[in-house]
Amino acid sequence: MLASMVNVGEKTGKLDPILIEIASFYEEEVDNELKSLVSFIEPVLLLVMGLVVAGIAFAIIMPIYQLIGTVR
Repeated sequence: MLASMVNVGEKTGKLDPILIEIASFYEEEVDNELKSLVSFIEPVLLLVMGLVVAGIAFAIIMPIYQLIGTVR
């Protein structure tokens, strides 16, 4: 499609507007793909960060409970 549009633009002498149209089309396609990628990655990163925070909290709280258990 790109090659045929450039070919038509060269034949009609209006290559600049056609190249601008092609650039805006591909820019919109990239934006749409990035939005879908981010919407997929965001919940995964949220879950990973939650697991990391839970692991750190567990690593801090467990020794405290063990210390309290030995004191009694």
